[in-house]
Amino acid sequence: MSSENKNKNRAFITGVTGQDGSYLADLLLAKDYEVHGLVRRSSSFNRERLEHIYKDAQSTENIFLHYGDLTDSSSLARLIEKINPDEIYHLGAQSHVRVSFDVPVYTAEATAVSTIRLLEAIRETRIKTKFYQASSSEMFGRVREVPQRETTPFYPRSPYAAAKVYAYWAAVNYREAYDMFVCNGILFNHESPRRGESFVTRKITIGIADILAGSKDKLYLGNLEARRDWGYAPEYVEAMWLMMQQERGDDYVIATGETHSIREFLDVAFDLAGIKDWRQYVEIDPRYYRPTEVDILLGDASKAREKLGWQPRTSFPELVKIMLEADCKSLGVQLVSTERREQIGVGCADIDEKAKLYVNDVLNNERLSHGPYSLRLENEFAKLHACSSALLVNSGTSALQLAVAALKQVYNWQDNEEILCPAVTFVASANVILMNNLKPVFVDVSEQSYNIDPAQIERHITEKTKAIMVVHLFGQPADMDPIIEIAKKYNLKIIEDSCETMFVKYKGRPVGSFGEISCFSTYMAHLITTGVGGLVCTSNSVHAETLKSLANHGRDSIYLQIDDDKNLSAERLEQTVARRFKFIQLGHSFRLTEMEAALGVAQLERKDEILEKRRENAQYLIEGLGPLQAELQLPSWPAYCEHAFMMFPLVIKKESTVQKKDLVMHLEKHNIETREMLPLTNQPFYEKMYGDLESRYPVARWINNNGFYIGCHQKLFRGDLDYIIKCFHNFFL
Repeated sequence: MSSENKNKNRAFITGVTGQDGSYLADLLLAKDYEVHGLVRRSSSFNRERLEHIYKDAQSTENIFLHYGDLTDSSSLARLIEKINPDEIYHLGAQSHVRVSFDVPVYTAEATAVSTIRLLEAIRETRIKTKFYQASSSEMFGRVREVPQRETTPFYPRSPYAAAKVYAYWAAVNYREAYDMFVCNGILFNHESPRRGESFVTRKITIGIADILAGSKDKLYLGNLEARRDWGYAPEYVEAMWLMMQQERGDDYVIATGETHSIREFLDVAFDLAGIKDWRQYVEIDPRYYRPTEVDILLGDASKAREKLGWQPRTSFPELVKIMLEADCKSLGVQLVSTERREQIGVGCADIDEKAKLYVNDVLNNERLSHGPYSLRLENEFAKLHACSSALLVNSGTSALQLAVAALKQVYNWQDNEEILCPAVTFVASANVILMNNLKPVFVDVSEQSYNIDPAQIERHITEKTKAIMVVHLFGQPADMDPIIEIAKKYNLKIIEDSCETMFVKYKGRPVGSFGEISCFSTYMAHLITTGVGGLVCTSNSVHAETLKSLANHGRDSIYLQIDDDKNLSAERLEQTVARRFKFIQLGHSFRLTEMEAALGVAQLERKDEILEKRRENAQYLIEGLGPLQAELQLPSWPAYCEHAFMMFPLVIKKESTVQKKDLVMHLEKHNIETREMLPLTNQPFYEKMYGDLESRYPVARWINNNGFYIGCHQKLFRGDLDYIIKCFHNFFL
């Protein structure tokens, strides 16, 4: 140990030759630590994972390996006293779950009792150090809740998991009894090219590499339905280090928050290898089944995100690709498939385990119509958009239909009176006006936001104008201040078509809170999804009652209060029962099911995560496509409003010589899905009604000729975005 190392932070790692130990050594060396590792003396020294940093103990400046054994208390105490580390990372263990059934006593010694030995050594030597205990998601076993967090009870299902539970509580006890800095990192499955070859993920990636190399024709596995929360090991050791930098020791779950089955791992890995049907290469061997199985593990790392600032960066498909490419490279094998075959869609289905749990709860309770999930979704959604009430309906279009119908009824609008509508929007915005025997009058849009242009509104107002249908397009709020001024000046009502935009603010105020009624969509490609569905929101009690009645066959809305109030007085209950089948007006059946509401509640709980990922993806695309700004108009928005990025709109600039159809076909041929921005002025139905519209709406015409959008949704990972950027650059450059 050189004199230069005296001022460095000093770390001691048990299990330094394992996957986590080697990555942790990399990390600490990069942070200028002096690293000491514990290795067992044997006839063969396994240093494969350290070869890139460890060559010779006598000549290496910052890493030192020491012989020792986790079952030998005295040697551990001597080493700790000699090294005097600032941080101890206890990663060493018998860590294979299936093997623990074969060697349970050794597993208890190496995995459980070793923790006590180390903690006792620290206590007896009285050195000032921080201690990290590698706990495991396997401790949750037969899970008591989904997802699992720091407070979830343990139910171990293997000798390994039972040993980890013992070590966990020993660590907690020493922290509390002796005021020691002790952390428990409850890490969910984390994989990498350095993962042991007997673990199922490496078995798969090595097996595929062998199949491609022609040295093997079968892969033998056990339970393909087991689901795990799989992350990337180098990111997980960062979390270990972050735990040790806090003022006090604590316990943290480290996980990605999504779960995948072994079957899904096979799907992704074999697809990357260009093998369409992996079933001809995989056989089930009962020897690989565990006596007691853990069916699903799914972690909630909210605490780590909030307190440590940690979050995973590598997606599941990226992880599989990293591992497979490394194993193929080690055998000198090229992946068969280097081209993308799966389409990068404009939207995604993002149904997590919690959503499935909630839907199953609905099925188990057999309340399939409006119930507790519907009420929760309505109440929470209304609050988020600063409205006093929200009503779930079966689509965003239904929400718009109800909004126009309710206002027409309440304000006694006459047939053929007019509602202003932007010239660029989905056709439903204008269709519902016609369906209520009113007339849509189009207004051109802004060249930057593609939303209704306030400067164009007044010239379309007539004595028949009753309202402005404001559309917040693609996730960006319209410029509301001047629109509100115009509405007040001419005594016009505002309807907000916010089907594509939710959870964002304009000058600090939520979209959906500016108009008489606001409408949202939870359709498949939108920000949160119930499959097909929508919500209509208002803060006007008269509008709320009218909407509720219209959505339910025109029924007397007093009946509907029985769902919201289980403690009605006898008199009120009698009145409600008497009127429950009174239909007071012509209405629709626009209700949503409780199962769909359950999906929506689960998505609502993830809204911040979904928005953050969409914004992150959009920013990455903006930066990657930045060099093409002479040709393409990229999304931009003012500082006083937020953007939800339901989609990523692009318009070819007027001065460009590029043809939209050529660019769109280039993207589609390379499996990047595109969609039209849907100006109404070129739709055949409206051309029949109004004649030539395009010449009267120049911005809408420009968007029609030059605009389209692609996706930037939360399930796109970095490789997808890089591929998109590369395809654009290949076309233009």
